[in-house]
Amino acid sequence: MKKRNFRIDFTEAEQKARLRDFEKDSETRFKAEELKKSLLEQLKELTGEDHFVGTSKDPFAGEPFNQTMHRNLDLLNRISYLTQAEESFLFKIQAYLEFKSNVIICREDKFKKKRKNVIEDDFELPKAATVSDIAEIIGKSRQQTSLIMNSLKEKEILLNPEGAGQV
Repeated sequence: MKKRNFRIDFTEAEQKARLRDFEKDSETRFKAEELKKSLLEQLKELTGEDHFVGTSKDPFAGEPFNQTMHRNLDLLNRISYLTQAEESFLFKIQAYLEFKSNVIICREDKFKKKRKNVIEDDFELPKAATVSDIAEIIGKSRQQTSLIMNSLKEKEILLNPEGAGQV
């Protein structure tokens, strides 16, 4: 009588079961897509309008965010380019950077709920933060904040854009 290697048999059986599960899942997904397509086509025939299937909204969709350039930050860390005060400033101020422009925005404008269906004439640009506003945001005096910001400007981490303060 020939001895069987149960480990090999078990591995083969497991692989076959996984393959069957994969084929079953693929079939189910295909049938669901076909059903959606068929229902949408029927709806179009009835109404003459195109309809689409949507999914529920991601709870984080539309939440303000900004990105950090990790390689740049890594280099600054490795060469100890920033003081602890400068690092703290940059960390605390991130939440107030305006998307695309990176302008530091006042706290009340940054987290103000945006109205839907805003008429163009009624549109209000967010207010750029002053040094006093920034001092309040980071919990430092105006003088300390000004010193940190000037240091970051000298290092070309912070910039005053052309036409700053103008719309």
